[in-house]
Amino acid sequence: SLKVTLTYEDFASGFAFVEYFESFHHQVMSNNGIGFTDSIVVLGNDSVDFYGIMAQGSQLTNKMKISVYDPNDSINTYREMVFVVVTCPTTASSPIIINPTGSYCSNDSVFLSAASNYSNYQWSTGDTVQTIYVPANMPVYIDATDSLGCISKDTSNIDVSIPYEEQICIVSVDSITGKNIIVWEKTALVNTDQFYIYKESFQANVYNLIGFVDYDSLSVFIDVNSNPLQQAERYKISTIDSCGAESTKSSDHKTIHLTASVGTNNENNLVWDGYTGFTFPTYNIYRGPSPNNMTLLAQVASTAFTYSDLTPLSSNNYYKVEAVRNTTCSPTQKATSYPSSISNQVVLNPLGVKDFNTDNVQIYPNPVEDILTINLGGISTAATVNVKNILGATVKTEMFTSNNQFQLNLDIEAGVYFVEIFVDGNHFATKRIVRK
Repeated sequence: SLKVTLTYEDFASGFAFVEYFESFHHQVMSNNGIGFTDSIVVLGNDSVDFYGIMAQGSQLTNKMKISVYDPNDSINTYREMVFVVVTCPTTASSPIIINPTGSYCSNDSVFLSAASNYSNYQWSTGDTVQTIYVPANMPVYIDATDSLGCISKDTSNIDVSIPYEEQICIVSVDSITGKNIIVWEKTALVNTDQFYIYKESFQANVYNLIGFVDYDSLSVFIDVNSNPLQQAERYKISTIDSCGAESTKSSDHKTIHLTASVGTNNENNLVWDGYTGFTFPTYNIYRGPSPNNMTLLAQVASTAFTYSDLTPLSSNNYYKVEAVRNTTCSPTQKATSYPSSISNQVVLNPLGVKDFNTDNVQIYPNPVEDILTINLGGISTAATVNVKNILGATVKTEMFTSNNQFQLNLDIEAGVYFVEIFVDGNHFATKRIVRK
């Protein structure tokens, strides 16, 4: 039975720890300039290995003494032990963790193995075996001890698929449907399967999912439930990857909502709320006697949100406001580009305010099989009707003589269509129908 005393003196602050391995596991921390003495009892033929880990360049032989005493003799040294200083490498010569190859979903689990040329393993999971099974998205590190007692460290590096966060390019009012349109430029080779479209609810910063678009489809979404005449809307998008994981939502984009009124001096006053989503220097204001015959009236700074037309036309005055991007948005799989965001259109006439509205127009039945009835809501005049598919292509056009109500034979394939009505050459209404 012997008493072993280990004395530390004046170690540098980089000193880490000293351990008695085998059956006498122990740890003592040392600070610079402070000496510690600790002891254990060795019984019979037990063996004890001492490992000292300290800063690079420390002179271990001048700082540490290991002495063995007879337990009954606390004064005289029975034997002073000698030891060999081993300089451990600062980093492992090769990776310790053998990382699995390939890409994994965040909910997958993988086997992690450590190199076999080590005697002891200590994983951050608490495991001490060579191979462990862990979630792919969990960071894991290891301390591995070699035959000389040197400890090397390594961290796992697993390729985990993370959904790519796509951004909206622009939102606007679609000239064909009169509804809000959301446009983005999809990124290739980022493992995206679908795009989710969100719209802000009646609660600020609370967004509801309103639809999705497959990756292989046109990167455009039309919000058929929007009413640009009523209010501006905010939108966000997210992506769904092949693992079924959803990205965080993109930054929001908000449409431009324009209103108009006749002032006390018969000027036409325009008010709009600003576009949100990209920066631009100028708003363009357009005016014309009809929606299809509008020219640039004025330009104002992007910090302005009102304008008064002091010299309006004597007939109808149609207005819209435009915010132009520095670069054009080009949705994949479509030649059409979107250089700017357009507001809803409003019209003022000498008799007062008349919004570009479709509430009085009735189209029925909807869904329809063959014959569609169109009622202009009290207006008796000649009309032209265009039927367009969801891609904007005209599939049917028909003209009607002066009448309040007429019928249209829909000899077209089943699907979703938009019916455009023009009165006296001016756009009057757009309605969405379903052909059964």
